[in-house]
Amino acid sequence: MKHGEKIIMIPFKVIGIMDKRKIKDISIEHPVLVEASIKLSTRDIKAAKTIPSYEIQSLVQSIHGKPEDFEEGDVIDRINTYDNYIKKDIPISNIDLEEFDVNEDIVIEIIEHIKDSPSTFPPIVVHPKMGDWYSIIDGIHRANAYAKLGKTMIPAYVGIHKK
Repeated sequence: MKHGEKIIMIPFKVIGIMDKRKIKDISIEHPVLVEASIKLSTRDIKAAKTIPSYEIQSLVQSIHGKPEDFEEGDVIDRINTYDNYIKKDIPISNIDLEEFDVNEDIVIEIIEHIKDSPSTFPPIVVHPKMGDWYSIIDGIHRANAYAKLGKTMIPAYVGIHKK
């Protein structure tokens, strides 16, 4: 955080409707239901372009490419938990890399891809930070690949508005 920036906190387990009003430096354009711990600096908020959940869903479907990846499980439901996402780098140390089963062969393939063209690799998708941890919605193999490469940060789409 840079000098003069503010931290915006929406406390965990606070549930309420926020209407069109200005809360510190955040302009709320649409009513939103808040039920998560969200901590963003004003720089994050001002610089961030919000991405609607349907765009994140399309991205995730294009990454996986196989419809059967979505027939079982709840990744689409978890993506659609949030109205919007912002893209930001998050610390790998704040991700539970064992939250889901990991296929090491896939991780090795991803490592090779990251080495060849790191800037073209898609961000992971996560729930907002709860306490010290981000919970992965999509991207457990990418997160593990970044960790094995010794990276400390990973690009991520972080959910910001609950439906």
